[in-house]
Amino acid sequence: MDAAGPPPPPDPTATLGQWNYWLAQGRDAAETARRLALVPACYREQVAAHLRVVVRHRGD
Repeated sequence: MDAAGPPPPPDPTATLGQWNYWLAQGRDAAETARRLALVPACYREQVAAHLRVVVRHRGD
């Protein structure tokens, strides 16, 4: 992670797709976990499921 840290989360009114994109940009498991905790509860389960698919396809 660079000195500036990860980018801020999307606006709280962001769409599900915006949260998916932001979460998938995490550089490692720890950063991704921190980001997932910032996702609004109404999207968290769907975003976590999307992340599992992204990780599977990236080969992480």
